[in-house]
Amino acid sequence: MKREVIIVGGGVAGIQTALRLADRGIRPTIVEKESDLGGKLRGWYHLFPSLTPASEVLSELRRRLAARDVEVMTSAEAVSITPGSVTLADGRTLECGSVVVCSGFTLFDARLKEEYGYGVYDNVFTSADIERMLNEGNVTTSSGRRPRRIALLHCVGSRDEKVC
Repeated sequence: MKREVIIVGGGVAGIQTALRLADRGIRPTIVEKESDLGGKLRGWYHLFPSLTPASEVLSELRRRLAARDVEVMTSAEAVSITPGSVTLADGRTLECGSVVVCSGFTLFDARLKEEYGYGVYDNVFTSADIERMLNEGNVTTSSGRRPRRIALLHCVGSRDEKVC
């Protein structure tokens, strides 16, 4: 069966793309390698600057997606993409009119900036680590205690030509 548009990636960008296409009468299919939609948003706590809980944003996106004619394929990894098809890891080839790639991003590896101590010293965490702890309701030091002080350093190397 030929799909109109296949969207590779079921994070926020992929979901938003599917919703916008569906609003225009185009039948989208989301192909997501994880078992659930949401991408990085699933692990975040609150979103800046509104401090809206990430879980609320994701719930609303899922609700809107469920109300539309959007096919969602989870646990389905795209291994080959052409302008008219997507081949999945299980060998299936999905034909389409076009493909939109919304495959997400990789967080900067803070271990590359050794001077800040991530991966070298205990109790040095990335903002993604802290988000995960906040989301789990358990912000603790490496010894399991609540921290007395927290210092935040922003943008520690993603633009540093030595490491990128």
